[in-house]
Amino acid sequence: MKQHAIGSQHRATKQPSIATGHTFGKNENIDRAKVSIKKIINIPPALNMYTSTQYTTVRANQIFGANEHRRYLLVQNIGTTTIFIGFGSTPSIIGDNAIELNAGFEISFDAGFCPTNEASAISATQGKLTILEGVLK
Repeated sequence: MKQHAIGSQHRATKQPSIATGHTFGKNENIDRAKVSIKKIINIPPALNMYTSTQYTTVRANQIFGANEHRRYLLVQNIGTTTIFIGFGSTPSIIGDNAIELNAGFEISFDAGFCPTNEASAISATQGKLTILEGVLK
């Protein structure tokens, strides 16, 4: 994410006032007319959003590929069966190397922690996933 510094100057319309503040445990006089406030804000980069529908079976199949520019990911189980998803690994029907996603549930990741590797899915009967990916422009 880009970081931008936003500066704010407070101008005195009257005579500058002196306030007492605390800096590192000491009392100091602070001239409010000369105070400059800077805030660091994170502006998320623009993303291209992509949706897809993937079907799962009793064999693990890739549901999306690796993408180092991925910053957002939402996976919804819109089917009627439990689906096991493996990120960077092959999941098994008993849940090894997998995250269990019950019917009607979803999992999402954003910029703070978003997998950039590929994922595969497996289910006991045919399942259905909707995937939304946010990728840097």
